[in-house]
Amino acid sequence: MKPKLGARLLLVSLGFLAGCGGLAATAPPAPRAGTATLWGTVRLVPHQGVTLPASAGAYADRALRDAELVDYSKPEFAVVSVEGLPSPGGTATLVLRASRFATRFEPRYAAVGVGGTVTVRNEDAIPHLVSSPRAGALVSVLPGGSAEIPAREPGEQRVFEVSAPAGGGASGAEASVYVASGPFAVASSDGRWVLAELPVPVKSEPGGAAAPLVLHAWHPRFPPIDQPLSLAANDSRRLDLEFQVR
Repeated sequence: MKPKLGARLLLVSLGFLAGCGGLAATAPPAPRAGTATLWGTVRLVPHQGVTLPASAGAYADRALRDAELVDYSKPEFAVVSVEGLPSPGGTATLVLRASRFATRFEPRYAAVGVGGTVTVRNEDAIPHLVSSPRAGALVSVLPGGSAEIPAREPGEQRVFEVSAPAGGGASGAEASVYVASGPFAVASSDGRWVLAELPVPVKSEPGGAAAPLVLHAWHPRFPPIDQPLSLAANDSRRLDLEFQVR
């Protein structure tokens, strides 16, 4: 069960964080001349007053026994991107594996830029039919083969295995690919992210304003974070993000 959650952006000074022990992080190298670097962490924050179960797994309430427990100590998967800058495109690879009991995609979450491709590789012994409704794609992937699905639109693009395996295995595997409209970074297991050497938008005319930018953070179980952003040449800035329950 996915709780209805809100999100907010927390900007914290480097001086404050330097004295916070576990929150401290090493700054990336200075950006190349004329570019800018953004970096920081992402963190999940539970609702104030909520007592989390002591053990991993499902919630204690029997009505929620099939709900996946959120581990707030880990970001699981989060993508930070800058909307308003050119997309890097690229490729996200999903590997389809199956056993007698389950069919699964590895990894469960991935990211790619707009204009890139999602490559599905079949490591099962039988063909599988794979669908991505947002891309309007329905492809058959042969054993040992692969198929490409376009990533045309920004946002979450889900991929499903829809065929019934002949060997009796369960079908219905799914994965989510976040399609970023601009440069993006996937947060590490401890929540750190870096967007290095970003191009700085040029003002449309002398005295005019540069193209508007938005810092966007996406998490599969939380609403996204959006924050207006400005970039200056040679800037290196830390931005720490909190996905937080309202």
